[in-house]
Parts: sequence; structure tokens; C-alpha cells
Amino acid sequence: MRDTATRQSLGKDVPGVFIAPEGYEPLFDVARQAGYDWTACNLRAPTERLGETAGVDARFRLDWFFSRGLTCAAPRNLLAQTPDGVELSDHDAIGVDITLP
Repeated sequence: MRDTATRQSLGKDVPGVFIAPEGYEPLFDVARQAGYDWTACNLRAPTERLGETAGVDARFRLDWFFSRGLTCAAPRNLLAQTPDGVELSDHDAIGVDITLP
């Protein structure tokens, strides 16, 4: 869904749907039932890169880490650009520190 007007409308009608889709995306219920957690593994921030015209509120969090039986800390988004500003992807990478039990 690259249409900016539709994204902005959805963002107003369903606040937080782009970065906190747990109540709308069935995958999260399936993961929860299987014992997975994602709350400590991810930031509540978008990873999608749309350029300046789309608006910050209309960007999705596209990527997620899920864990089971691990300790996650320091979740982060990693800018997908070269040092001279060339974009490497249409979304940023994600990272997290993981500790084994």
C-alpha cells in the first residue's frame, strides 16, 4: 500500500496500526499461543522508508524479531544507507541483543 492518502486515512482511523499491529494481524496471536514474545525484541517505531512525501505517521514497522526462551534487550533500528546517503533498501534493518538462558 504505497498510496499516501490511504495510509494517512488509515493511520487516523486506526491509530498505531502501522507500528503496533498486534490487534489486527493474526500472526501475533499464533506466535503468542506458541509461546513467543516480541515486546522486548522490537522498538515501537517504523522501519519502512518511503521518502519525505509520505509522512512519518504513514510508515509501517515491517520487520519483527520473535523470541521464546531467550532474553532480548536493546532493540534498535539500523539505518539502511551507505555513509554517503545512498539508500540500500526500502526499509531499515533491525537489531537486538540476545542472551541465552
